[in-house]
Amino acid sequence: MDSKAFGNRLRELRKNSGATQKMVADYIGVDVTTLAHYESGRRSPNPEKISKLAEYFNLKDEILGVGVTPDESSDADNDKNSTSTEKQLTRELKLTLDHVEALSRNTGMTTEMAMRALEVPAAHRRRLKAYMEILAEKMSGKNESG
Repeated sequence: MDSKAFGNRLRELRKNSGATQKMVADYIGVDVTTLAHYESGRRSPNPEKISKLAEYFNLKDEILGVGVTPDESSDADNDKNSTSTEKQLTRELKLTLDHVEALSRNTGMTTEMAMRALEVPAAHRRRLKAYMEILAEKMSGKNESG
């Protein structure tokens, strides 16, 4: 495995997901410095950490550049991965929303203050706000029809 290419791919995945190095490092069970070394190509993760990274980003190990790259011509696989990614994002948003709402409820903070206190990255805050708007629309639709 090319450590530099792996590191670049890992950094790209992390930034595109809106995750911080601390969030990813905590998930896979390493120090932030170790994750930074993975991203810079100075160190390579062991197979267990690679699997945890793939799990975090909801990818197959191969997509991280560890194995054989999957055939991208398969529309069924691409659709399956897209749906899986959407489900993962929804799960993460719900979990983050639960934390934000609990902190807001228990401290009297606004939702925005709670997101900042929990160090929710800006990209996640935008997604979370959009998700909250969708939930509010669904709830108002149920209230009007019920």
